[in-house]
Amino acid sequence: MKNELINIALVLGSFLLIGNFTIFPFIFHSKDIENLCHELSINAKAENIENIKFLAEKKGFSLSVNNKDQKLTIYDKRTMGKLTCHIDYSENDIKIEYFSD
Repeated sequence: MKNELINIALVLGSFLLIGNFTIFPFIFHSKDIENLCHELSINAKAENIENIKFLAEKKGFSLSVNNKDQKLTIYDKRTMGKLTCHIDYSENDIKIEYFSD
């Protein structure tokens, strides 16, 4: 009986540990990047790209910058890059799009 309880505890603990790293970020952090992207799109005309980078880093997001094509991708490492905010600043207007892969 004692061994069965230990086995059940190990299985439940494994599910909690796996869920913490695979499911938890998508449930509880999925709106973070979407909210940032929405906030940036509202203020896009007033923002310059340096302010956008600063705001994203201040909120704890990671950046991928392509200076050649003048594109910026903001992503959250907790969601393994599945939720991203793409910013194209190659033209006069800044174009901001939210993607959920």
